[in-house]
Amino acid sequence: MIRPFAGLREMPDVATIKMSDRIALWGFTALVGVLVAVDVFAAIRRIVTLVAGPPVTVELAWKAPVAHDDIEAVSTRTDITLAYLDPGERFWLVTEQVADSLAWILLGSCIAVLLVSVALRIPFSRRTPRLLAIGSVVAVFLAGIAVHAHIAAAQTIAHRLDIEVAFDVGIVRLLVLPIALLAIAYVIGSGTRIQRDTEGLV
Repeated sequence: MIRPFAGLREMPDVATIKMSDRIALWGFTALVGVLVAVDVFAAIRRIVTLVAGPPVTVELAWKAPVAHDDIEAVSTRTDITLAYLDPGERFWLVTEQVADSLAWILLGSCIAVLLVSVALRIPFSRRTPRLLAIGSVVAVFLAGIAVHAHIAAAQTIAHRLDIEVAFDVGIVRLLVLPIALLAIAYVIGSGTRIQRDTEGLV
């Protein structure tokens, strides 16, 4: 006996995810967690070092001459070990570490939410795009504070040492990742709106 639409029951669910893809998603989630944890651990160590007192090594974008007999060269990034930190320099360096770590924690959390939701096949709620967008904007704000604090600390140290430093900003960390999350939030928001509009039509 031939049953109508029997073949449809044998077709795989379009929403299913292969086990290998699910393992990959969980692997990416774990990798994001490890990267954020390493960054936070390094920031905590750095803050403890700054609070405990000098000597403190600071990386500056400074064109320093390199001593060599045959080649004339300059170094564009130099590690300078300071035997003294005034309160202003210490404040800006600590602020840079705190703001930068908070920005990474926020971005990592947004990425982890996306990966875990896909891996568990959890439907995106109406608040998901809004939370991703807010998280991206706040991450950009925190990254901007970190950049401003780094520039302020570098200028203060350079003024005390009577040297000139260049303006150095990591565009990838400051803009690329937050903009990518904003784009993903827009796509998810458009999908949820289409789903709400088409509910009950079929």
